[in-house]
Amino acid sequence: MYRIFPFILSILFFASCKNETEKETEKSAPSTITSLNHKTSYTAGSDICLSFKHNGNENPKLIITNAIGTTLVPPVVNQQILNYCLPWEITSKSEIIKWKVIHKEELLLKGEFLIIPDAFQTNIESYFGPRQITAGNNDFSMLTNIPTDQYDNTLLDGTPVIVKSEFENTIETNIVRINKGIAWKNIGATKKSGRILVSSSCNETNSKQLTTIVFPAKATDFKISYKRDHTYADGNQIIELQTNVIKDEFGNIVSDGTHVNFILKNNKNMRLQTVGNTLNGKVVTKLLHPEQPDTWEIEAYVTGAAKSNTITVDFDASIKDYEFDIDTESRILTIGPLFGFIGQRVSDGLSVDIQITSEDNIIKNRKKLFTKNGLAIFEISKEFYPSGIYDIGILVAGIQKDTTLNFIDGRTE
Repeated sequence: MYRIFPFILSILFFASCKNETEKETEKSAPSTITSLNHKTSYTAGSDICLSFKHNGNENPKLIITNAIGTTLVPPVVNQQILNYCLPWEITSKSEIIKWKVIHKEELLLKGEFLIIPDAFQTNIESYFGPRQITAGNNDFSMLTNIPTDQYDNTLLDGTPVIVKSEFENTIETNIVRINKGIAWKNIGATKKSGRILVSSSCNETNSKQLTTIVFPAKATDFKISYKRDHTYADGNQIIELQTNVIKDEFGNIVSDGTHVNFILKNNKNMRLQTVGNTLNGKVVTKLLHPEQPDTWEIEAYVTGAAKSNTITVDFDASIKDYEFDIDTESRILTIGPLFGFIGQRVSDGLSVDIQITSEDNIIKNRKKLFTKNGLAIFEISKEFYPSGIYDIGILVAGIQKDTTLNFIDGRTE
């Protein structure tokens, strides 16, 4: 009996050791996992679940990496099948998704797949500019299209976009393809001014109509002329300066408001200027006749673009001669009456220049008077002009007359 008991203990000890060894072997057995029919591409917005067959006791981890960052996705276990369903925030964006299955810091599986845009419902944004271009062969506007799916993903490169442009009932159609999310085309300016209309479409989705305006190019050289009622320098009538219709090199009438400068040079080599802006390609501007015989040379310029011919305008004397008188008691100087080229009294406002200079040259004043009823009147007051000898010069309509007066005790000699 006592001999059998140690034997039984030995058997029990070895059986216990065997069980412990089997448990340790089972715990240290490697975890195996197999991918179940994963696709290489999915459509944005679809349900994406990665399924794996697993024979281990502990569930491995699925790590998803995309452009935003890294996400840990928990599994849904069904017997030995692990289903990792990706959240909508990931499945709705088109991009490359990389995944890894990790168990106890050991990489079991890895892979990647592509989420492509859902082109079934296409949206299209279009940008067009500049909206103002110049006629000719050099300028253009660019039409830029960004087609996207319903989740705002840009469509795949190579997707065709139809671009249509219209000018004066002529429609041009072109096919451009998306490159890096954008489909663009340059719409060249026409040689004729007007409006260019454009639109685009992708996957039967149409953009809105966009417009650019083709403005005339720079003005080319032009001609000027004048019109007046008479040739006399009366300082009253108006001379009208005008251009012909100013055009660009392609025959387009320049834009309304084009600025034209008229430069006038008279026979004293003085330069005058007047300006005008085009309306229907023409400029009309007006000037008063000079007050004395003169000759004007006139040119016109569109700054930095074009110039006109030179015209010469002569003005004849309106006043042939005149008289003046000084009242010795009141010291009143009266010039006139002044008569014009047909014997009429000159119009009010004709300028009269008077120069009064004392003998010692201490007093030297110049006065400008203006006629009223054909007369110009000036009082040589004692307060400003004391007794003494004065030279008086009178200039009317280019006619100079001089006299010398001696003021003594308020009287004139």
